[in-house]
Amino acid sequence: MKIRRRKLVHMLMPVLLVFLFSLSCIVYAATPVLQQKKGPVFPLNSSLQPNAPPQGTITITTPPSGAAWYTGGANQPIQWTCNGTHSNLVDVSLWQNNTQVAAISTGVGSGRTAYTVPSAMAAGSYELRVTSEDDSRVVARQPIQIMLPTVTITSPQSGADYYTGDHLPITWTYNGPKASLFTIGLWQQGHSTSNIIQGASNRATFPIPISFAEGAYEIRVTSQDNPQVEGRQPIKILPSSVTITDPCVAPNNCGIPYLGESYTILWRYKGDPGPLKLVLLDGSSIVQTISTSTSCGANGSGSFAWRPSICGAFAIQAISATDGTKKGIQPTYICGGDCGECKKEPMLEKKNKKKNKTAD
Repeated sequence: MKIRRRKLVHMLMPVLLVFLFSLSCIVYAATPVLQQKKGPVFPLNSSLQPNAPPQGTITITTPPSGAAWYTGGANQPIQWTCNGTHSNLVDVSLWQNNTQVAAISTGVGSGRTAYTVPSAMAAGSYELRVTSEDDSRVVARQPIQIMLPTVTITSPQSGADYYTGDHLPITWTYNGPKASLFTIGLWQQGHSTSNIIQGASNRATFPIPISFAEGAYEIRVTSQDNPQVEGRQPIKILPSSVTITDPCVAPNNCGIPYLGESYTILWRYKGDPGPLKLVLLDGSSIVQTISTSTSCGANGSGSFAWRPSICGAFAIQAISATDGTKKGIQPTYICGGDCGECKKEPMLEKKNKKKNKTAD
């Protein structure tokens, strides 16, 4: 019997030892100690920790607040700095009325990028935003103005009168993203009548042809870089004209021509009438040619020395010696001879006295 018990104990001993060993592992096993990693500890992304405060700041250094960006211009530089953010990766965008209108750059870590404003973008107030990719709450904002380039014609004045033969001066100012060259043209009723010059920077001169038709015109100064950028100015073009100032109908204000005595005819002109033919009219008939062709003068005025060979009430007329166009006319009275001496009295009164004397 004792022998059987010993055998049984001997058989169960290994099983008992295994059980006791496993029990001791459960009771006495120690909790492992975690090793803390050295170095800075950053908060988790705000999307994972929405209640964590934002980490770091972003500052836009270029452009300055309120800077003007022109449509269709060169690249606009954008620069910023990141301080204390989890990383330097940012998204750059353009907003208006709290709505994104352009994604300029994404995932940029260099601290700089650039943007070209499309030509079709509307002018107005916008906001530039630089946003951290790790936390959208970390964002820098900068107000800017987007503007349309403009051309303003400073000369000639709106509605100014110019005459055929004039040298029309054209000047303008340009507000835009970069220096531009321009095409200057003269338009009438929506159609181009003359291409004045191409490639000018801020001024041009247009000699108006003598053959130009009278009428209302429009000067257009158009950017060669962007044809949508254009300045316009209305003007009037009139035929060249001559105004005879001496002699005149009121001798108190000018000289009196006398039969057989030298007398200087004076006139002013507008535009370039070219050489002039001077004639003496009785009514509508030419009774004497004073000059077949003489220079119109210089700097807007001219003169011609004349010795009258007939007396009476007449008119002096200036006619283009080139094409026969009538340029100006002035009534006068030539004294002396059978016409008697002239006193300082208006020519029309003198003429009426002569008529009355004839009637008697």
